[in-house]
Amino acid sequence: MIKSLKLLVCVNKDNPLSNKKTISFRDLKNEKIILYSGSSILYDIIKRKEAAYGYKANFIYKTEDLFKIGSMVNSNEGIAIGVCSHNIELYSDIRFIPLRDEGTTVNLVLICHGYDKLSEPLKRFYDFMKSYSENE
Repeated sequence: MIKSLKLLVCVNKDNPLSNKKTISFRDLKNEKIILYSGSSILYDIIKRKEAAYGYKANFIYKTEDLFKIGSMVNSNEGIAIGVCSHNIELYSDIRFIPLRDEGTTVNLVLICHGYDKLSEPLKRFYDFMKSYSENE
């Protein structure tokens, strides 16, 4: 395993959730959710949690454009759920709050069968990912 990442809720600083230290999926019942559509894992986690807490998530927008998601949250159009806070400096009004529910961790795994048989570009990628997990 390369790394375990805890899911974070991305909210505008004016959203009442921004004052919490951690958030439960139960807290998201009435929130407008902007979904990163490039992740079926994230969608599956949200669907399991909404079923567990007895509500249907209010997805208002689905996109693979992370900058669009950041802009929408920054302008308080909704919240987002994700694993990291890349380019946070672009959005002054965003806060990231960890989810405390069980099953809200995403594991990054890199499987390699026979490192010596990898091409040089794949070896560099593997080494980069390994060093990334050791340095974070």
